[in-house]
Amino acid sequence: MHPHPDTSAENAALLLSSLLRNCTRLLPKFAPGSAQYSLLQNRIAALTLALRLLRDGPGTARCSRAALEAALPPLRSIQSKTQKISARHGPETPAGRRAQAILSAMSLVLPLVEQELARIKG
Repeated sequence: MHPHPDTSAENAALLLSSLLRNCTRLLPKFAPGSAQYSLLQNRIAALTLALRLLRDGPGTARCSRAALEAALPPLRSIQSKTQKISARHGPETPAGRRAQAILSAMSLVLPLVEQELARIKG
């Protein structure tokens, strides 16, 4: 059963897919081994895992403990940076609306990752 059958989960999945596409598109622009390249690789892995958990639900996504633990810092980083953007821009601006959408998506996926990690640690 899907944990979030409402449109907010669908919107979050669309947004995560968009973020994932953007990160994947940027990856070739950086040299392998550089800090930016590693950051994007970690974000791609975290967003992929979060999207899988959002779509499949906790307990069905088959994620390893290491993958879940590795996904938390990049997702929290996205959330933190987005909070700063949201504070800088009003909700009526395009940047503010996008920041709010990202924060909403992160508020759905971070608990899912933490739930799955708690279930595995169990």
